[in-house]
Amino acid sequence: MEFKELLYKRRSIRSFTGEKMTRTQLEYILEAAARAPSACNYQSWHFTVIVGDENIAKLCPEVYRGEWIRNASAVIAVSVDDEKITERFGDRGRDLFALQDTACAMNNILMAAADIGFGGCFIGAFDEDKCREVLGLKYRPVAIAALGRPTAEPALRERKPMNEVVDWIGEPIEDENDIAAPEEKPFELSDTRLPESRFTNLDLGGAVFNDVNLGGAKFNNINLSGAEYTDINMSGASFGGMTMAGSTFGCVDMRECEFRNPDFTGSVFRNCKLKNIAIEDCEIDSITVDGKRIEL
Repeated sequence: MEFKELLYKRRSIRSFTGEKMTRTQLEYILEAAARAPSACNYQSWHFTVIVGDENIAKLCPEVYRGEWIRNASAVIAVSVDDEKITERFGDRGRDLFALQDTACAMNNILMAAADIGFGGCFIGAFDEDKCREVLGLKYRPVAIAALGRPTAEPALRERKPMNEVVDWIGEPIEDENDIAAPEEKPFELSDTRLPESRFTNLDLGGAVFNDVNLGGAKFNNINLSGAEYTDINMSGASFGGMTMAGSTFGCVDMRECEFRNPDFTGSVFRNCKLKNIAIEDCEIDSITVDGKRIEL
């Protein structure tokens, strides 16, 4: 993809499908990391790749307390090898230049992951000593990247306006050909099996789901307004804190689902099986069944 598309494609991803990553995919990401700029080309970094469910599980909670990391396909610990840069620049080399190198490498890791359809999250809030102990590291770990196939693509988060973060010294020439950001497309998920998945704190307004198995999935604090669902298995799913206003459902299996605090005002149900439905503690004005209005 073009760089401007990749720039807007990258997100901080904390929910993964569990799909494994191949050595070729990981080596592509590591090559991208090693192509990052570095002070004096000393490349003051070292990468430790953790794969396998058992190995990744060792990181939680001692190294990092976020349970979501357990479902990552791979974790890359970025350490700082600052011997050469310290010899040349002293404390500034150790405390600044070497850390700048690792930050550049981490950015390339996340961009490369997004380029091949994966996602990742930059983790800085972890226990360095435990990380070094658990992984047997020679160098000081300064950042962790958790990588995997995203369960969903979160909406772009707002950035501060340019006039708040940029000062100009001098006046650049004007260009008639503006470079515009790529148009944001709604999230789409088709022909996928994601049983027992967890979806939390996502903006998926206008999303399209087609031929997807979400049986037993758990949804919490999700915006799915205007979404479309076709040929979906949501049996046994749990929904809490959901916005699904204006959504369309077709050929959806929602047996044994649980809805907490929903608002179905103005909703229309056609050709549905509603056998053995339990309605408790709900505010109901009236229901129209086959054209007959029932006042409650």
